[in-house]
Amino acid sequence: IYKLREPLWQRGEALYGFAKLSMFTRWTSVPIWDRRVVYRTLTYATLAVELAIAPLLLFQQTAVLGCILAIAMHVALHLLFRIHLFQPIMICGLCVFPTDSTYQQLGEWIGL
Repeated sequence: IYKLREPLWQRGEALYGFAKLSMFTRWTSVPIWDRRVVYRTLTYATLAVELAIAPLLLFQQTAVLGCILAIAMHVALHLLFRIHLFQPIMICGLCVFPTDSTYQQLGEWIGL
């Protein structure tokens, strides 16, 4: 929620500035980052997903959806940016939210 008060996030420019830092970006010379519609859409989508994740994880009925959204976001951020171990650690932390029965159903679905 703190990000909503930040001017860069309000203007939709937060990921643009981050993407231009060569120490974090995997692809610094990608011209798509120079398109306003791209970085604004990604910035606002990131905010929307982050705001949706917490309430979804609070309830057992929606925890799996919250995990899927959060893992998808962290995988996308891992592919776009170099933030070392942050993304894998966050994904591992998300694995505590689904119930044991969810993992059993997933194992049966996969065939384990």
